Amino acid sequence: MEKSEQMLQQADELLAAKEYMAASKSFSVGIEQFPNDYRFFWGALRAETEDFQRAEKSHEAAALYRQAMVLVPDEVRSELADAYQEWTNYIALKKEENERRAKVEEIRPGHKMSLDVDKEYRNMNMPTPSKSRFSIPQPVAFLAYFLLIIIVYIGQVAEADQIGFIIAALVGIGVLFVLIVVIWNAYIIFRNRLK
Repeated sequence: MEKSEQMLQQADELLAAKEYMAASKSFSVGIEQFPNDYRFFWGALRAETEDFQRAEKSHEAAALYRQAMVLVPDEVRSELADAYQEWTNYIALKKEENERRAKVEEIRPGHKMSLDVDKEYRNMNMPTPSKSRFSIPQPVAFLAYFLLIIIVYIGQVAEADQIGFIIAALVGIGVLFVLIVVIWNAYIIFRNRLK
């Protein structure tokens, strides 16, 4: 076996074992001893890129690729060019993914902060229960309901035979109470949305 083949096999074994630093050194020695063999440049490129798994391009990797392409025979040129192009596409996708991730991380804190600011603003401008829906309509409605019950009771004592009138009055008072509360709550909601 030729010395170049032996060195190439040893470097390829290191590359297969994912010992990229040792493989890179072995391929570099091969480049020094056999500067016209593209396989050492290609192997050094694979070691430099961690067998095309590292997602960053280096000047050294580009230089190794250019030198390998100068020396490579025509029958394997397209195969090597395709492998290198696939790796550069992978790098571009990873770079784009990292940029998107950075933008998302950049937006998230600001977005959360703006939501918190909006929430605080709404809380500052929201009327408190003592100022809004519980202060006027509900006590007034309860008072009106209580007064109507007293009036109905007095009317019942005066004319005990009018039970239908009493039931109708109580239902009417209940409906009036519900309407007052619903209208007041709708007013509060509408007023708060305008702010």
